[in-house]
Amino acid sequence: MPDGVLRRVALFSVYKKKIVPSFALAMLLNIDSNLQQPEATRFKILNETIRTDTKTNLLLNLYEDEWYRKVSAIDMLKGNVAAEMLRGKIAIIGSSAVGLHDQIIVKAVRR
Repeated sequence: MPDGVLRRVALFSVYKKKIVPSFALAMLLNIDSNLQQPEATRFKILNETIRTDTKTNLLLNLYEDEWYRKVSAIDMLKGNVAAEMLRGKIAIIGSSAVGLHDQIIVKAVRR
């Protein structure tokens, strides 16, 4: 029985009869458009293997907060963030206001 906790995410979706990549995959495809599918449940991109179920859902790999760095957008715009911290990385800039009602529940990571 589903409990409302997000544990898997679809690598692809269908929209208006077209296959559309997930947001995360679309970002990777902008870096390397050579997505390979050696098996029905395995994809390769950027020399990494992504394993999925038969519906191309992948199991979320949740990390501790220390694994990734959160930086204020205003600090970036003011030049308070060292360029070396961002060099060679993918930066996602967005909002996280609770008032936007875009909150989902994900499985908790043990602390």
